[in-house]
Amino acid sequence: ECLQGGTTSVLDMWRFMEGSAEAATDIGIRATLAPYTADRYDYFESLESNRRLLETHRTAAGGRVRSWVGLEHMLYCSADMFREAAALAEELVMERLRPETIERQEQLFQRLLDAGRSLERDEESEERESEVPGEFERNVVVPLAEEDMNALRFELPGADVLSRLPPAQRRLVIEYFERLNQAPAIPPAGGGS
Repeated sequence: ECLQGGTTSVLDMWRFMEGSAEAATDIGIRATLAPYTADRYDYFESLESNRRLLETHRTAAGGRVRSWVGLEHMLYCSADMFREAAALAEELVMERLRPETIERQEQLFQRLLDAGRSLERDEESEERESEVPGEFERNVVVPLAEEDMNALRFELPGADVLSRLPPAQRRLVIEYFERLNQAPAIPPAGGGS
């Protein structure tokens, strides 16, 4: 799908990344792969499977396919998993990182941990209070008139016609019909409705 649409480079985060790495290698696309890993649910990959991927596809296909350490979601991962993922990433790229980059990543990692702890505390808080809503006015809903039932007065050309147009022309045609359909109806001559 990517190649047919003109995309030649992707960042993919999912499961079973070894298969994705092989597919990317076979079709010739550039791919950066980061598996969903988490330790609070069994559905996701583990850091061990992430390590295996990194061992086989850290950089593959002449540099076109590479893998990253990936965490699914901060609420799906324990603080220990964050630490282990950071250690794995550090182990893999330590020789290429400058001290400033390491410091920036440590600060970001600490903020992620703090945010995760804050969210966990918020969910368990007993301080929440419910409130009764204030007075409000309900609007009367009127039925649609017969002439309003046909939303589009001017039908757009069919998909077969639009698909033959270049994207810029297709957009112009669609915008033209949108303007036609948004314009107020002009009553027919002779005073009829």
